[in-house]
Amino acid sequence: KNYMKETFPVLNYVFYAKVSATRKKDAEKLLSLAIRVAKTRRQKFETHSLTETFVRATREYTITAGGNPFKIFYATQTGINPPAFAIFCNHPQKLNSHYKRYLENKFREIFDFRGTPIILNFKKRGKKES
Repeated sequence: KNYMKETFPVLNYVFYAKVSATRKKDAEKLLSLAIRVAKTRRQKFETHSLTETFVRATREYTITAGGNPFKIFYATQTGINPPAFAIFCNHPQKLNSHYKRYLENKFREIFDFRGTPIILNFKKRGKKES
């Protein structure tokens, strides 16, 4: 387990399980984890709760992007299995990988997205038409 975490730190969200063909208990544990991950991958979220979660995360740890405070306007779910989300913000092209990872980890923590990859697409909000 420690070897995997040290060797593949990007995969900090996955479950690790030792399995032996001679021990039925281990196989049942693995199947239980697989079912849990499958349920997690099919979750659907309301735009309001997603937006609230990301805005709260940006308040806990703020950065500037393009000389202005980074701001999230709203977030919405764009896919399931794997879960995908569009986050509309003021300067998506200026976000660094560390801050993207921070937001992903915060999101995983709040919604318990262990065991499955998630896709976060940061996009610039379109101009409102008058």
